[in-house]
Amino acid sequence: MEQIHETPSVTLRRLIDGYQVFAPWLSARPGGRRRRLKAQLVALMDVDAWKILRRDRGLGRAEAEAAILERVSALLGAGR
Repeated sequence: MEQIHETPSVTLRRLIDGYQVFAPWLSARPGGRRRRLKAQLVALMDVDAWKILRRDRGLGRAEAEAAILERVSALLGAGR
């Protein structure tokens, strides 16, 4: 059996495409804007963003979660 390995960013992109939680925001945007929103969500929630907040900036877990949630909420709220 062949194993397929993908980067965390690829996995995150696939998950965002499949998450119903983002469907109302994604479906409300035309093609180019929808593609850009998906890219922005990946950038905000990528493991590298987590690493920057936790390791590089020294935030605790709760603070890092709040920081990401605040940015995602702002992004989704801005497009409505």
